[in-house]
Amino acid sequence: MLSPVSPPTRRNRTGRRAWTLERLEERAVPATITVTSLADDGPGTLRAAITQANADTAADTILFAQDVRGTITLETALPDLSTTINIQGPGAKDLTVARNVWTSTPFSTFEVVQGADVILSGLTITGGTSLTAGGGINNSGELVVSNCTVSGNRGEYGGISNVDSGYLTIVDSTISGNRGPSFFGGGIYNSQSSTLAIHRSTISGNDSGTMGTSSGGGINNRGLMGITNSTISGNKTMGSGGGIYNGGTLTIISSTISGNATTDYRGSGEGGGIFNSGSMNILSSIVSGNKSSIGPMDISGAGNSLGYNIFFDVPDISLNPTDQTRTDAMLAPLADNGGPTFTQALLPGSPAIDSSVTINGVNTDQRNVPRPQGNAPDIGAFEAVGVVGARPTVVSLVRSSLRNQPTKLVLTFSAAMSSANAQDVSNYTLVPSGPAGRTRLHTRPIPITSAVYDPAAKTVTLTSRRLDARAYFRLTASGTPPAGLKSPNGVFLDGSGRGLPGSNYVAVIHGARALAPRENLAIKTGP
Repeated sequence: MLSPVSPPTRRNRTGRRAWTLERLEERAVPATITVTSLADDGPGTLRAAITQANADTAADTILFAQDVRGTITLETALPDLSTTINIQGPGAKDLTVARNVWTSTPFSTFEVVQGADVILSGLTITGGTSLTAGGGINNSGELVVSNCTVSGNRGEYGGISNVDSGYLTIVDSTISGNRGPSFFGGGIYNSQSSTLAIHRSTISGNDSGTMGTSSGGGINNRGLMGITNSTISGNKTMGSGGGIYNGGTLTIISSTISGNATTDYRGSGEGGGIFNSGSMNILSSIVSGNKSSIGPMDISGAGNSLGYNIFFDVPDISLNPTDQTRTDAMLAPLADNGGPTFTQALLPGSPAIDSSVTINGVNTDQRNVPRPQGNAPDIGAFEAVGVVGARPTVVSLVRSSLRNQPTKLVLTFSAAMSSANAQDVSNYTLVPSGPAGRTRLHTRPIPITSAVYDPAAKTVTLTSRRLDARAYFRLTASGTPPAGLKSPNGVFLDGSGRGLPGSNYVAVIHGARALAPRENLAIKTGP
């Protein structure tokens, strides 16, 4: 290739330039490769795209055409990811990469080898099976897993293995329902030489198998691991460490570890939440509500608290004066509370609310909700929004004026209510119904003409036309944001009585009786 090597000199300024031949460094040009087929093999497939990306040293990107949605079913292993590759899926709900369950040959769905630099995003990875690695992903390079679901994989090292000095980052992802049949973890295994970072992700429902030597239902860590703004919930093992087995170096910040368990195998299962035999630091996190067959329920083994934690059963942890111990964190079940992953919400009155401090680099919760929402950040992975103080519930419903016109219904609340919302008749619906509360066809709501709130008694009196004592009616009081019933400080009605603000109260009325929608609501009737 011809290339000018210098500007013209005085001798050649007449227009003639000095040229010479010089060999330039060969540079690979990054390519964008589009997958156009859900087929396993052939032109336009993911297999072909990986082969093409591996053929050069450029930072290639693999995208998927708009109509490539569904499942790519693999009969054989994909090519190893061996260069710099960014695989951008359309979303974990839209595209799945799965090993064919009828294929007898075991293989990991994705294999990232040493020297590779890979991003996997927007995919569900499932069905992988390996006798020597993680069933879904085996990484020994540098890998980022973003906005992915890795579920339903089975491997000697669980769903994901990070080995041979691998560096793995998991962000905004769900690792769930994976299984490791032996010693090396159910969800994720991180080897002694490797580094694992987990951010804004959920590790749930994983199982490290049925052997007493198994350990780490959610994660088995032997190397360097950090967990931030993440939830470890519902994992189990027959050995030790239902949520996490740590034999390396572990730092946990602003995370929630709850609902994990060790099951009994000859009394070997210690540390329902965490079993620690390495080095561990915990800051502004919840480790509570776990179960173990022997020993401490939540953490077995020594560790260091950096403060602002909620623990229940952690006798060997070096506590900080700001920690809350033997404390129920008041967590809701794992659910879709917004954001890319499931979380465990803080119930109203939770001791985690407004009980932490600002931590550098932790400006949001797991769902990307800004911290703080109140006077201070909350402990754990979840930042409560508008849930401060006691939640209001309906504690009684009295039907008065049974034989008179009009009929009056009196709702009594457990806490003070916002007068404006309580007296808004649009927050109440009264309809004819059947005995089980089902709405009858072609019925119209019965008008409620007034709603009068008594702040001293914490009651609302609803006035309607006379209701036939022989018929059934269903009353609904709305607790749904933004206009539903709420307390003056903004906590919406817990109409279900299950500790969930923002839910409706529903009761069936018949004759002089109000039939309770839930057993834990004290419903009574008046004359």
